[in-house]
Amino acid sequence: MTRHLGIVGGGLSGLALAHRAVQAGERVTVLEASDRFGGQLSSARDDGFVVELGAEGFVARSEAVPALAKAGGIEDQLIGQLATTSHRWDGEKLVGLALGEAAEALSFQVARADKGSGIRTFADGMQAVTDAVARALEGHESRTS
Repeated sequence: MTRHLGIVGGGLSGLALAHRAVQAGERVTVLEASDRFGGQLSSARDDGFVVELGAEGFVARSEAVPALAKAGGIEDQLIGQLATTSHRWDGEKLVGLALGEAAEALSFQVARADKGSGIRTFADGMQAVTDAVARALEGHESRTS
């Protein structure tokens, strides 16, 4: 018997859950309070530039986000950092930071092994992944306000 799952929230987590449920043969309804899916992932495009209004990337060693990108057909849009060095201003000059030191200073909540591995993102901005997963769920009930 196929269940019908109601998922509250159309951000990355809600859409990932909905996608997994659909892959398992479930029927889903995704309810989102705002007028678009994506939650805190929001990217603006202006004059050829992408400006992130939320998260600007994800831990480079993550396997979950690339899997969602593949499910949404946008794995070719994944890009990594060109440089993974970080610096801080000591009042007189820039001082190089050890790998992971910037993540520590910014209190990134990631595994210690991931600190210093850099970030990845999407050529069209982080919102591209939630847009792609939402498109992959078309044909299933979903509502925004």
